[in-house]
Parts: sequence; C-alpha cells; structure tokens
Amino acid sequence: MSELSQQTMQKFTDDLIDCEQKSTAYPNLTEIYPKGTVSQAYMVQQIFINKLASSRVLGEIIGYKAALTARPAQDAMNIGEAIIGVLFQKNQVTSESLLIDRQVAVETEFGYVTNTEIIDPVISHDVHKLISSYCPVVEIASPNLQKRPTGIDLISTNSATYRFIQGKSQSTEEQISLFDPLDNLTVELKMGDESLHTESSGNMMFGQADALTWLINEVLKRGYPIPKGSFLMTGSIGPAHPAKKGLYQADFSDLGSISISI
Repeated sequence: MSELSQQTMQKFTDDLIDCEQKSTAYPNLTEIYPKGTVSQAYMVQQIFINKLASSRVLGEIIGYKAALTARPAQDAMNIGEAIIGVLFQKNQVTSESLLIDRQVAVETEFGYVTNTEIIDPVISHDVHKLISSYCPVVEIASPNLQKRPTGIDLISTNSATYRFIQGKSQSTEEQISLFDPLDNLTVELKMGDESLHTESSGNMMFGQADALTWLINEVLKRGYPIPKGSFLMTGSIGPAHPAKKGLYQADFSDLGSISISI
C-alpha cells in the first residue's frame, strides 16, 4: 500500500480495537505501510487511543510512559529515539499474582504523579516543581504483535503497554534535590534466587529528571493532555526480561520492594 490514508488508519485502528477486545495479537503497521514514519505512527497511535478511551475497554486514561529509553533497545527496534505510550486504568494492577494472555517482559521503573495540569514544555531544572509523589514500579510490557516489531509498530500499537504494579508511594514538597537520591539507588530484579539485573536508578538518559522532562515534553508534542494527577513512568531501569512463570522480586533500596508472581 503506497499511502497511509485516513481510511487506512481508521481500518487499522478498528482492527487493533478488535484484537484488544479478543486478547489476540495486533497486526503490524509496517506490513501494510512499510515506509511509515514516526509522525505517522503517532497519528495512528492517537486514533487508537481515542477509540480505546471511547470504548472504555481499558477504562480512563491515567497517564503516560516512556519506552525504548536505552540505545540498545532502540537499535533492536530500528528506531533512533525513545517513544511514548498511554496508560489506562486497567493497565494498573494491584494483585501480586498475574494471569497473562500474551508474551510479556518484566521491567523495573519509577513513576511520578503530577501536582498540576501541565500545558507548556518544561526544563529539567524545574521539573521537580510539578511532582507531588513518586514510587517504584514493575512494568509488565508486551508488544503483542503478530510479527517481529519495529519501533513504528510499537508506537502505533501503544508502545507495548500492558500491565504495571506500583510500590509504596513517597510524597514530595517540590524538593529541588528530589532527583539526587533517586539517581543513586541500586535497583535489583530477581526471579527466584537468580539476579536478573542490578542497576543504578540514574542509568537512563541523563538521569531521572532528564527522562521525566523528556517524557512530559514528548507527550505534549504528540498532542496529549497532562491533567493534574497524571501518572508518568520514565522507562526501564536495566534491561527488559522476557517473562517465565515464577516469582519476581524488584528491590528498590530505600524505596522498598515489589513482588509479583506470573
């Protein structure tokens, strides 16, 4: 197909909604439009997100996430930049035991809650002023695509968003030093007795403040609103690990741990 027309995007996103409702794998956008650009993929994503929101199949939008923040992950998906996805109510789970219906990967992250509506781009020096609380997060990510994905395929299908579980929330009072301790925690993910990774929490972009600033500005750039109380996930600390059945424990040093059984 030589053109990504409005009709093509509407049909493709109708198919995505059908797959979401039936818990089946999404089609790849690059199969029908191999020359798709990042901007076009975000156009498709936004149509998909609007249909998900209207259908309420995943509830209301609660926030946004960064994905492919590490260069090796970008290289693997043949894309030269990090990407964003949209978080819905039903992506958030509280149970520590998950039944899954697709292939998934386990990631360790941080999440932040905004204390105000954000309508203008921000700089990293001031981003702490916009945060009311933060918490550790385990994301259960899933591309859920019929064929091997590219970055274009991931963007168009909402960037592997599937499930996430939050740890204990920590409040903040616009601390200018907020990100200093958050960049210097040791984060370890274990499956049973096996350590899958041990990483410094600041080993992403140029640290947590930079990652959060990038996420906010990219969300605004792509035309999404950021109301007060939005939950923002800054991307994986350490690699994503293809999940197997078993017990995972993510240790976030002074911020506590999260256990999850898959």
